[in-house]
Amino acid sequence: MIYAFLGFELDEERFELRREGRALRLEPRALDVLFYLVKNRERVVPKDELIEKLWGVKFVSESALHHSISKVREALAESSNQETIRTVHGRGFRFVAALGEPVESSPAPAPASLNAPAEPPPPAPAVPAGGAPRIRRPWFVPAAALALAAAGGVVLVARSRNGPAPAPASAPAGQPASTGEPRQLTSGLSTAVKPAFSNDGKMLLYVSNDPANPEKLDIYVMSSHGGNAWRLTEGIHPSGDIPVFTADGDEIVFSRRRSGEDGTRLTDLWRVGSMGGPPRLWIAGASGAAFSRDGRLAAFTKHGAGRSPLVLGPAGRPGDAVEIAEPGFVPRFSPDGTSLAYTTSDPNGTEGVLCIRTLATGETRVLTKEPMQMYGLAWLSDNRTLVFAARQHGRFVLWKTSGGADPAPLTLGFGDFSSPSVSPDGETLVFAFASESANLFVADSLAGPASRVTSDEYHKWIRLSPDGLHAVSVVQRAAPEDGLVLTGVKTLRRTKLFSGLPHHPCWAGADRVAFLVDAAGGGTDIVSVSIQTLERRTETRFAFPASWLAVAPGGRRLAVARRSETGGSALVVRDLDRSSDTVLAEGADYQAVRWSADGHALAWSGPREGGSRETNGVWLQREGGLPVRLADDGYGPIFEADGTRVLFTRLGEFAGLWRVPAAGGAAAKLRAFDRGVTGVDVARGTLLWTQDSGRHQIFSLALPR
Repeated sequence: MIYAFLGFELDEERFELRREGRALRLEPRALDVLFYLVKNRERVVPKDELIEKLWGVKFVSESALHHSISKVREALAESSNQETIRTVHGRGFRFVAALGEPVESSPAPAPASLNAPAEPPPPAPAVPAGGAPRIRRPWFVPAAALALAAAGGVVLVARSRNGPAPAPASAPAGQPASTGEPRQLTSGLSTAVKPAFSNDGKMLLYVSNDPANPEKLDIYVMSSHGGNAWRLTEGIHPSGDIPVFTADGDEIVFSRRRSGEDGTRLTDLWRVGSMGGPPRLWIAGASGAAFSRDGRLAAFTKHGAGRSPLVLGPAGRPGDAVEIAEPGFVPRFSPDGTSLAYTTSDPNGTEGVLCIRTLATGETRVLTKEPMQMYGLAWLSDNRTLVFAARQHGRFVLWKTSGGADPAPLTLGFGDFSSPSVSPDGETLVFAFASESANLFVADSLAGPASRVTSDEYHKWIRLSPDGLHAVSVVQRAAPEDGLVLTGVKTLRRTKLFSGLPHHPCWAGADRVAFLVDAAGGGTDIVSVSIQTLERRTETRFAFPASWLAVAPGGRRLAVARRSETGGSALVVRDLDRSSDTVLAEGADYQAVRWSADGHALAWSGPREGGSRETNGVWLQREGGLPVRLADDGYGPIFEADGTRVLFTRLGEFAGLWRVPAAGGAAAKLRAFDRGVTGVDVARGTLLWTQDSGRHQIFSLALPR
């Protein structure tokens, strides 16, 4: 239906609010609130009802609702001064504007550039149903732009979340305009990720879950043309790298992470029949398998002793495999079997480069210049073009490179595009798209009730101010830049501190925030900004790519992790007064670095997922001492105010907030968390965290013949 009032049109089919035919910018949650109030305009809608119906939970604070109501009123006030939503104190809200007779909405016409014949939506996979969510369609490069093997430019057409796509630019000479459009293969409330074609192109596997139990991930198989899917495993939780079919298609090989309090979060490779059957362990301490099309060779990553080398050997005798790269992840054989592509980026968190190894000569070429975190890659049938998913501090984007040319992005917009796979005939690309959110939640104590601070946003690298009243975070944007934002956790007041691509912010005193910005030439600038005046200055520059900034009390010593293209990193401390650098530790992956309140100790952890038994967990190093591991399994250390105890988080069956004495000893669990919690901070008794949510589905796109 279309509801008309005060010159506005509220269109249910297109999920938008318009004024004189122009769609107004309004947060999705605010639109949900407006629709609900309009449909229930004959009565006062209680606050609790709005929260439960629209947020789906009861523990969200009223501040989130008031934020959405405020956004609706702001949008309507741009064009009208009349009252539309009335607050009935002590009860709730009511829509009071005069409403015209609702009319039926017609489906939005397809943009001229995407005028392929309409086809019915694909049937949902055979996973537990619960109603299809509204998918906010990503921005795609249509089929002509994905003529990956062709020379010349590309046609880029963006489909906006806030209106119809713009008309396409003129196609380069000799290239027709696109008529293709991505097709959604999966639907429903279930997550669907990590798609991969079988060697004959007839089947497609992916990883999904039961909507009633989001943590129960399993492997599903469906026809590559879509339709019903069947589940192959039962609660196996295939974590880590992307599953693949064996060369003959009879089995699927997948990674599964061990979950152990002792830090044994290594991955093992398992096999399961592509028509079902009991899974069985294939290779312990390994991940990321690939098979040559003739079935003779297998490549995989072998983990252990702080190393993750890529090994290659006979598919039937994995014990005979030999090391060919260190590190090496996500191997993929070229269709003709002459080359092996891989990355030095662990898909679970570290950055690296894309490489191709010629098997006959052992020659290795590096195809990318800047370190990026990568998640999936695939060959086209021409044996020279690769599509891969990668990100630098922001979202995952699909890229392509052909014949050694610099990679070019294939997708734009808000959300993550990952795990590409190409059919053997080179005619179809499938990938996972996630329209994710990671909202801020706050509690007044470590075990207190939770309140949601933001809605439908994606916050990264959160840090609480020393007084616990403000949060600073990097908010992922739809545009190709992110924003450094200050949020009052009580007032909800927002201040934009920086635009661009800032990363790993931290507090450098009570009213100043420091953060990292990639500098020209591969270095990293440390920039700080006043939260009062917004005055900004560059504090220093590191000549290398740096991450995980931590500023010591007083602001004169900085700690960063020095990233390496070949894997691993070093923990570097810079004394600004002495203009000197000290390597405090090296040889591991240093994340979530923190100073103690007295500035005499540093804490860090290994990666959130993956890593190695030797380097995982929570570590502490006092001034003049050696690193000591406080917990074998854990992430994100936080010193409590007096420095005698350290807080951290765990995943898996031990998921939650934990505390351990800084002097060593047994850890105690303070609070349960979902696996979706990605960032946590504590200050003055206030607990802040981000919790992931969103929609992950699989799309296919026809490639030009």
